[in-house]
Formats: sequence, C-alpha cells, structure tokens
Amino acid sequence: MGFRLNVALAHHLMGNYERADVLYRQVVSEDDSYTGLYDFLAATETAEESYRIATGYMQQEQWDKALERLDDALAADPQMASTYNARGVVFTHQGDYDEAYAMFERAEELSPTDSGIRLNMAIVRYLQGRRHEAGVIYRQLLDMEPSYEGYLDLLEAE
Repeated sequence: MGFRLNVALAHHLMGNYERADVLYRQVVSEDDSYTGLYDFLAATETAEESYRIATGYMQQEQWDKALERLDDALAADPQMASTYNARGVVFTHQGDYDEAYAMFERAEELSPTDSGIRLNMAIVRYLQGRRHEAGVIYRQLLDMEPSYEGYLDLLEAE
C-alpha cells in the first residue's frame, strides 16, 4: 500500500492529478486506514488545487471534507463558479436543497453560459417538489444547449 501511495504522490507532484486521485482512491478502498492522508495536499494555496482535492473527496462521498476544501478554494478565489456548483452538488447529496439551489444560483451569476449549472438547478427544483419550476428551468436549458435533450424527460411530462 505504501508503495502505491508514494506512486500517487509522485503523480501528483508531476501534475498528473487525475492519475494521483485514482491511485489514492484504490489505496483507500483496500485499506481505509489511509483515509485522510490526502489532507496533506490541502495546505496548497491555489483555488484550483483545493477544488481538485475537494472533487477527490466528493468521489469518495466524504461530503464534509469536500466542503472544507471547497471553502478553501473560495477563500483563495471567491469568483470560481465551479466551486459554487460543486458546493451545490454536495448540499444536494446531503439533502439540503435550499442551500444547494443558492449555490447553483451563485455559480450561474458567475458563469451564466454554463449549462451544467442550469441542469443542476432543474434537478434540485424537481427534488424539492417544485415540478413546474424545474420544467421551466429545463426548457431554458434546452434553449441554451439542445444536446441536453432527454436528460430530464420526466420533467417534460409535468
């Protein structure tokens, strides 16, 4: 395990972040005593690095740790729309739909042409039982990006 963890660190240092994440997740899946060793990377100063670490935690469904790293990313760059979007995803997984939607709204303010944010907004409104509003948002999304046709067919029936 230690060898694979060192290989993951080497990939990280070389800038191969995705490969480092995959190797780290493999180590943790086989021995959860390595959980948290990823934290040493959190000392980085850049928003992008904190965001990348957060997405690793999200993939491991460690929502609280992901939120901590996303907070670090926002502290470094409060204009990073993808971070607000990721926070919305975390809050959605935690069932806090009001906070999730607020995060998606902030992300959309910063990146109004990001259709993925609009998709997330429609999903949250649907989960909140606000079907009509979800349908309106979804139709707006399709106007922006027709390739999303069919993603949320359940809203079309509303």
